[in-house]
Parts: sequence; C-alpha cells; structure tokens
Amino acid sequence: MRACDVEVMVTGGTGFIGRWLLAELTRTKAVAAPVRRARQRAAELAAFVDAHGGGSRRLLVVEGDVEATSLGLSERFEQVRDVYHLAARFAFGLGVQEARRCNVEGSLHAAEWALGRPHLRRFVYLGGYPGAPVAGGAHRGDAREPVVPRRECV
Repeated sequence: MRACDVEVMVTGGTGFIGRWLLAELTRTKAVAAPVRRARQRAAELAAFVDAHGGGSRRLLVVEGDVEATSLGLSERFEQVRDVYHLAARFAFGLGVQEARRCNVEGSLHAAEWALGRPHLRRFVYLGGYPGAPVAGGAHRGDAREPVVPRRECV
C-alpha cells in the first residue's frame, strides 16, 4: 500500500487500545500507523490485525514519533481524513518532563499535523494525562480553553 491510499492515521497503534482499533478500521479502510522502530514492529502488528479480523493488507506501518514535529513522518499523507490520536506514555516513576514531552507536546504535534490535512474530517483524541500539578493540587491551564485553533471540517 502507498501513502497516497491512506485515509486514516492512528497514533499509538501498538498500544492496547490502538491495536484493536487498527484491527477494526482495517476491515474497511486503508490505515497508517506511525510507530518507533517500524521495521522491527510491522510484522507483529500485522499479525495481530489479521488474527483479530482486520486486514493487514490495508495497514501501512511507517516510521514516526509523536514527539517530533510533523510526527516524524517522511510522507505527507494528503488523503487522510480521520486521525485517531492514542499515543501516550504512562509508567511508574515517569518524570514530569518526559511525560509532558510525549503526552502533552506529542498531542499538540498530532493535532497540528491533523489540521494540516486538506481533507480532514475528524480528529479523535484519547488520553488521560492531566497536566503538571501545582501547589494545592490544582492544575495549570484552563480545561475550557482550546489548545489548538478550532477548525470546522466539511
């Protein structure tokens, strides 16, 4: 499959929820999954998709990283209409800076990349990182304030 055939992008496709989403989406759609170490992980991910009712022939596993601008992608994926952003890092002892780099800045990179798609229809975000706590247990930022400019999709 080629990048120009892809209509759906899924970040976090190697995670628990992401791999099940890939299996479901590849039943009917051409999907790209940007992952670190794509060459080493592509066969295992394709096998999971096939074993759970998806179609690995509709899956394109590419080198990518949400911590990089443009998701670290070498292709533009101009035909992508739907972006599912599930990439996150959760671990005991994970430092605030490292967590922020992936979970906050990575989410911003994903949203900015999605906004650059000329045919964007939807951006779906699934995450649970609340932000860095400050004194008194409050969190920085106002959850009512949009992080990226709102854009109406046709």
